[in-house]
Amino acid sequence: MDTQKTAKKKNFSNVEIETITREVERNKIVLFGSLKSGIKGAHKNKIWTQITSSVNSVGVEKRTPAEVKKKWSDIKIATKRHVSALKRSQSQTGGGPPDPSLQLTPNEERVATLIGMASLEGITGGGDTDDIHALQAPAPSRHLPLSPSRSLSLSLRPTQSLSRCKRGKPSPVHQPPVRHGQGS
Repeated sequence: MDTQKTAKKKNFSNVEIETITREVERNKIVLFGSLKSGIKGAHKNKIWTQITSSVNSVGVEKRTPAEVKKKWSDIKIATKRHVSALKRSQSQTGGGPPDPSLQLTPNEERVATLIGMASLEGITGGGDTDDIHALQAPAPSRHLPLSPSRSLSLSLRPTQSLSRCKRGKPSPVHQPPVRHGQGS
């Protein structure tokens, strides 16, 4: 039997990662545009090939478009996790500053801006769209510091539970008011 071991490629360098981010940022309309807008899959693949050649020009290893796409996916996932950890840290400190060790790198800040808040936070207000007829109060906003010079603005919406009345129309569930300071 002739078994050849394929050598494991080196990890992507910081320069390669920054190149991927820069090129994706430059081509985001084509890469993330819908097929309805007239952008064909073949054109997107051509852009990924161009991004791969840019990465190969600055790196030591020869990468394929599939490897570069996978790395972009991994970068997005890592950034989402990091932003999530930042948000968790801020809520654990009672709204104060998050843990300084969780600061985003400049590249992560660019990725967070690129992928958008819906990808980082999820869709606010989720639930059954047939049940959402009640008025929603304007959402308070919070500022999540990413680094000393930049911040990420979050919009927090209170969740509202709805129940169905006899005729099948949604009605808000009312909670009795909580009274503080009245003794017996």
